[in-house]
Amino acid sequence: MMERDRIIGKVIGPNSLRARERIFQCWTNAMSAAETPQPLDLAGYIGQVVEVSGRLHGDDDLWEARFVGVIHEESYQERDTTESSTGIISGYTGASMGW
Repeated sequence: MMERDRIIGKVIGPNSLRARERIFQCWTNAMSAAETPQPLDLAGYIGQVVEVSGRLHGDDDLWEARFVGVIHEESYQERDTTESSTGIISGYTGASMGW
């Protein structure tokens, strides 16, 4: 089983979030079945910091994306980061996950 990538960032559109000064588009279907990409519905979380998981392909597409949860912003501050060896891309850091 392949490892899933995790992205923590601020939701800025119906299926997109910003993390590490990049914008990621989240799709629920696999890239191989992407004749008609199906967006991950993040519309209810616009302006909030969330975590999603999936399979990152290229610079900005997360396929087989799943919503993980809301990250409570009061325990997080935006910062520049790099991808970690664990596959987490984060534009936020903090002491606790908050949930």
